[in-house]
Amino acid sequence: MPRKRGNTGKNGRGGYSANELGKGFAQIPRTLLESEAYRTLKTLPAAKALPVLIAKWGAAEAKGGKPVCEFHYSEADRLHGIPRKSFRRGLQELHEHGLFDLEDKGGTWDGNAWTATQYRRSERWRKYGTADFIQPTWSLSEPAVKPKPPARRACNSTPSATPEALPQKSPAHGLDIEGGSN
Repeated sequence: MPRKRGNTGKNGRGGYSANELGKGFAQIPRTLLESEAYRTLKTLPAAKALPVLIAKWGAAEAKGGKPVCEFHYSEADRLHGIPRKSFRRGLQELHEHGLFDLEDKGGTWDGNAWTATQYRRSERWRKYGTADFIQPTWSLSEPAVKPKPPARRACNSTPSATPEALPQKSPAHGLDIEGGSN
């Protein structure tokens, strides 16, 4: 009787096809996995967020862009099971260990919505734990100053369109109370 094989992956040869790997595959370099910056990560959210950031940077580069991405707190919570507070601590730790830099801190009103924080891949992690390590200049722990969005105006906000200025209708006949018809 032939021996049953364990989980051999989707292609039957013990792995996944190149097409399947291209859909969200995060290739983490061995030098990063063996680095002081990675080995000294203390929080699980940092370890969970790093592969997602690496995959997003890879997708941005594959499209011909620079390795910059957005990673929303709601996405971390909904898709990856990382609560918002834990996600913030994890990002702070990754940033302090030199694994990414902030391209744009976000948190400003652009007229339609709040801008998202832009994360850029960094090579500072290679010197983490040495005297040559460059500390980040921005901190995620500093709250972003968010101005209030502009107040929405009602469609009929002119003084002549206030309820007192409009002619009153009789509820039963649709006639002006003053005696005229519509």
